[in-house]
This record gives sequence, C-alpha cells and structure tokens, in this order.
Amino acid sequence: MRTLVPAALALLVLSCTCCDVQKQYTILDAGQALASPSMAGNSAPRPAGGYLSPAGRLEIKLRAVAPDSFAGLALDGGNRAVVVYATIVEPALTDAIAEVQASTAGGLAVRVVSGLKNSLAALERVRDQITARARNLHDQGVNLTSWGADIVANRVQIGVHGLTPKISADLAQEFGADLILVVEREYFHTT
Repeated sequence: MRTLVPAALALLVLSCTCCDVQKQYTILDAGQALASPSMAGNSAPRPAGGYLSPAGRLEIKLRAVAPDSFAGLALDGGNRAVVVYATIVEPALTDAIAEVQASTAGGLAVRVVSGLKNSLAALERVRDQITARARNLHDQGVNLTSWGADIVANRVQIGVHGLTPKISADLAQEFGADLILVVEREYFHTT
C-alpha cells in the first residue's frame, strides 16, 4: 500500500485549550511545510539558501494560476511522483505543470487526479473560519483538538474531543457538510 504524504497538509496545526489559554503546536510531517498564502503572518519553515523543491515550486504556481481548480498536492513516495488534486483540469493547471516539469532537471513525474468538489482555497477559507470561531466554539462546549485541510479527503478535518452526533451536526450546519470531516480526537499533550 502506497502512502500519500499531503505536501500542503504537511503543516498540521493542533490547538489545545487548557484553562483559558490557547496554545498552537506545529508538527512537521515528511519534510518542510509549504506556506499557505491565506494565513496572515505565516511562519511555515522555508528551505535555507533559497532552494525550493520542484513540488514546492509547483504548488506555489498552481495556487497562483489555478486557485479555483487546484485542490492540493501530495507526494506519492512509492512512485516518486507528485499527485496534483484538482476540481477540473483546465489549461492554466496543465500549463503550470508543464512549465515546472520543463524547468526541473531530470523531469518531474506528475499525476493529476480531477473531479474533486472543493478547491484548496475553499478548504483554507473554512479552516480560517474555524480558527476565528475556535474560542466561541469552546465556550459552547465544542472541544476542538485539531483542524486543517485534508487534501486526500478533500475536506477540512476537524478533531473534537468528546464528539457527539449533535456536535457533528452543528459543525456540518455551520461550516458545510461537504466541506468538513469531523472525527473524534484526543488532546495533544507535550511532555
């Protein structure tokens, strides 16, 4: 079984509410995380020396030229390929892929998966709405433990400690059932 590592999801922000203090933990999974342009003041790590991987260059280009169709990017370690997720395959998307492939020494294997419902920009807007409402949701008894774009599921995954059917339904109503995936999650603790 091949494991897909979502490059745009390499940065997972876990939020824990302890007392009245909200802490954010950044976990890097499978290498460097790419900055999200929708997050003001993003402090995602950037490679030293100005080097940006071909996958990183491709993500930046696709975010810029095809924001309504680009749904995310993942690395397929088994095939050493970049998987581009898209709502539709449009010329701007294929042209950007061809441009990055042509400028990459040794080429770049890219596989496009289309037909997804949500663009990455739409998922990041929902993620930002959840971030803005996190404290209010906590005050209403919704114990958020994590949230972020799940590229492969094409939803914003929301972790909730003490998840109930009512909480799940309320979150789906507020943020859109076709945009979120609510799961039971424990709090993240450091030692």
